[in-house]
Amino acid sequence: MQPFPEQFSHIFAGGYGAGYYNYKWAEVLSAEAYGLFEENGVLDSRSGKRFRDEILAVGGSRPALESFKAFRGREPRMDALLRHSGMINA
Repeated sequence: MQPFPEQFSHIFAGGYGAGYYNYKWAEVLSAEAYGLFEENGVLDSRSGKRFRDEILAVGGSRPALESFKAFRGREPRMDALLRHSGMINA
């Protein structure tokens, strides 16, 4: 029996690539948001209030990137995701 050759065509066919990109982008935003809690302490009430006010309270009423920038005070960066994934040192 001949094994199947490794293929990645499923990623690029039928729009899956765009969905995968969205999934990874959500991971970037999640890691970056948690990064604020890492910097200030996981139980920091000011960070929690900012998260509640700028992310949870507004929900989908504004674009996610605007909510993220209001919460984090800057554009998202890849560092936190790479660190959480073990790709760069803490």
